[in-house]
This record gives sequence, structure tokens and C-alpha cells, in this order.
Amino acid sequence: MTGKSTENALSFYQENTFDRDKWFKVAAVDYIELCKLFDFPAFFQSTTHPCHLLDIGCGTGKFPQILHPHLHNTQDIIYDYLDPSEYSLKQTKNFLKPPYMPRTAYQTIAEDIILKNRDAVPTLYDMIWTIHSAYYLQRNTLAPLLNGLVKKLRKDTSVFMVYLASKNSSYHEINALEKELLPEKGNNDFVWAEDIDDILRNSHGDRYTCTPVTFAHTISQDDEDILERYLQQCTLSDITLSAWRAHSNAGKWLEEKKSGKAYNFSQTVMLMQVRG
Repeated sequence: MTGKSTENALSFYQENTFDRDKWFKVAAVDYIELCKLFDFPAFFQSTTHPCHLLDIGCGTGKFPQILHPHLHNTQDIIYDYLDPSEYSLKQTKNFLKPPYMPRTAYQTIAEDIILKNRDAVPTLYDMIWTIHSAYYLQRNTLAPLLNGLVKKLRKDTSVFMVYLASKNSSYHEINALEKELLPEKGNNDFVWAEDIDDILRNSHGDRYTCTPVTFAHTISQDDEDILERYLQQCTLSDITLSAWRAHSNAGKWLEEKKSGKAYNFSQTVMLMQVRG
């Protein structure tokens, strides 16, 4: 069984619904900032064997695509990836060029293979990451799932990594406003960085670190199509820009985001890590 957020994401991440180019015209900065926070080339070069990696909620493969040019002298990365969307799995595979060595594509949710069918993933990993995808995890099993993923790490130099927006971000503000715009909809109950931070900090103590990073998403005031798609992507909905502007709170909020000739949406994202 999947939660409402997962169902909404699965419906949205389809070829005829998700406009990858328009979204990453704005949001690619999230992944560029992540590359600055963690030395991925050094990590992959440090292993004494081909690195085994598990990507939880791979989406359309934007992060491995952005990271790829930095991996010049890296040995093979055995790449397993998981997503309930067949479209997302196919998109990700398109970007897995050497040193990525795609192996198993799991078309399912993390809860099913970590908590229900634990033998489905026999490998221990050097790196497990969930990059901007933990929003869709189920709250009622969040702690056992996170701790189950940590148990899938090899010892010593391995890393479990979660990169997720904070409640102190425009991502969160947009989703709060969506609940006012569409009160009749089964709204997303997203997991946020603070939810993950609380569990990992309490469970893993000195093996755990958390690093916040703040940046902005900038959209020209002339580019209304990009702005509308951006708001739809953030909420996994088809709410129009005119509906945002017509709503008293949402319209006021949009006006407050104007700066010069652009809209600026401040984002705070947290990089959370547990060492094996």
C-alpha cells in the first residue's frame, strides 16, 4: 500500500505530465549545491572495490546526470535504483553511462523491499542515497525504514545520505498554500528534512551529521509558463497560475516573492548523512 503523496507523485511522474526540461531549468541548482557539499569523486575513488550504490527514489535521473562529468577517474559504480514509476526508471537508465554500471531497477517503493521483502535486496552498499525523494515516504513506517536502509550499508567508509528540503523553505510554503487552494483534494503529506533529522539524530548519534544549505530558485517575471509548471511540480497538481493569483493568500505570497524582474523562491535543504 502506498501513501497519498506517493500516489500523487506516481501520477505526476509520467511522460505526458512531467516536463523535465522546464523543471530543471529552475531546480538544477539543488543538485549543483549538493555536489559542493560532498566530495563524491573522492568518495568513489576511495573504495578498494567497485562501489555499490543504491538510489532510493531515482526520479528521472537528474542527479547522476549532473554528477557524471565530475567522475573522470572513478572506478565502476554498480548502480541499483528504485522508483515506483516505470517512466522514471527508464529515464534514469538513459543517464547511467560509465562509470555508472546499471544493474537492478526496482519498480516499487522503498517500504516494500526494505520492510516487507527484506531478501529482495541482497547487496550491502557503499553508498545509499535518497535525493529529493524522501518527501514521499510513509510517515507511519519512517523510522524503521530509515534504520533498515542504514543496515544495508557496508561497514566503515559507507554512507547513507538524505538530501531534503526543510520546513524553512519555499517548497514547504508552496505545499501549505496548496492545501488552501485545493481543500477538497487528498493533499500531500510530505516528509520534511526535520522529520528525517529527528530520527537519524536520535538513532545514530555520533555517526550522524547534518549540513543545511540555502539558495534560491529564480524565475523571470516574463516566464509565466515556467512559473506555472514550477508551482505544479512542487505540489504535484495542475493548479493554474491564474488560480494562484486569484486566491487571497496565495496571490499575496506570490507578490511577495517578486524581486526586481524575477520571482525568487528561497530554499533551505539539508544534507543528512549516517556513516557505516
